[in-house]
Amino acid sequence: MKPSHATSASPFAIWFGLLGGAFAWFLQLLLIYSIAEFGCESPLKDYAMFGIGAVAWLSLAVSAGMFLVALLATGVAYGNVRKKGPDDGSTSLARAGYIANGTFMIAIIVEAVPIFYYLNRC
Repeated sequence: MKPSHATSASPFAIWFGLLGGAFAWFLQLLLIYSIAEFGCESPLKDYAMFGIGAVAWLSLAVSAGMFLVALLATGVAYGNVRKKGPDDGSTSLARAGYIANGTFMIAIIVEAVPIFYYLNRC
């Protein structure tokens, strides 16, 4: 039996809490690759701000946005863990999402660091 304070999470919240970080990491990987590939061949490569090229700024913006999506998914997963009762079967699914999203946030940060070194020299 569930405690009286526990409520059930929606199916969307459960799936977003489980796969949101993975989807954000996947999109970040595809988008920064596309931005680097096509941005370095476009007139965008000629613009810079604070010594950093526009292509690098755009890639960093995408990385920051996807990091925030993964952070939101981590928060949703954490909320799902808190909403579930100890005997609820989907608690382990919510905990797996909480751990996985944290891992994907680290992956997004690690992939964003080389942007400063490589994309500044288009």
